[in-house]
Amino acid sequence: KFPSYQDSNTLEPATTEKMSDKEVECIGRQPTKQEPLTTEEVFEISRFRYETLSDEFYEKRWTMKDFLISYNNADVQPFLNGFGKFYHNTTLKRGVDPFKDGMSGKCFPARILYYQLCFHNYQIVTVRYY
Repeated sequence: KFPSYQDSNTLEPATTEKMSDKEVECIGRQPTKQEPLTTEEVFEISRFRYETLSDEFYEKRWTMKDFLISYNNADVQPFLNGFGKFYHNTTLKRGVDPFKDGMSGKCFPARILYYQLCFHNYQIVTVRYY
């Protein structure tokens, strides 16, 4: 929800963080490099974020446990989608099964190259080393 909360577990905005429209409206200006946030503005944004989270807890009738489950599961679906694409590309397109072959990340490109050289179109090719 808030980038600073994900990075450093705080509701205080980071200096490089882009403010939402409601946060800009809360302090009345857009911070710049020349005019960064003052201590009072950081406090106001933190309070605004706290109230936003508090309202969300109340509307969803969340406990802290519910919030932690939601927060921890927020990145699970993108991870599963990425892993599915990785597995599909390696297993079906390249013929390498990362679970069967059991290799480290450094050996993986070599194994793909080996399969492409030796088993091109399911024809066994002899590789000569000079």
